[in-house]
Amino acid sequence: MDTLYLEATKYTPEVKLDADKGIFELMGSMYPEYCEEFLQPVLAWFGVYRNRPNRETKVSIRLEYINTDCTRTLYNLFLTLKKIPNTRVVWLYPTEGGKDMKEMGEDYAEDLDLPFEIKNVGK
Repeated sequence: MDTLYLEATKYTPEVKLDADKGIFELMGSMYPEYCEEFLQPVLAWFGVYRNRPNRETKVSIRLEYINTDCTRTLYNLFLTLKKIPNTRVVWLYPTEGGKDMKEMGEDYAEDLDLPFEIKNVGK
């Protein structure tokens, strides 16, 4: 399966999706003008990946900021991840200024029937 890599910008997170290496990461800020358009390749990638997933899939998400539109689109990503066996999300948040992100992770974990691990990553 092809690797998907999207470089971080001022408005979008870095995305690394590599099934061969078992790397599934979104890191940075997410507030593009059209969030659904930005995440479409990620949703499509996981849509294909779910047909032949790794034995375990750990998706790491470390967002410093996310706008309201993107929270809904990210929820759709989690719904896709629910369809992949043995998938868990590791939601990472910083100590400094991370209270909102921690609470958002807790909200997603509460709303979804998907294993969620919420971790503080320091500064």
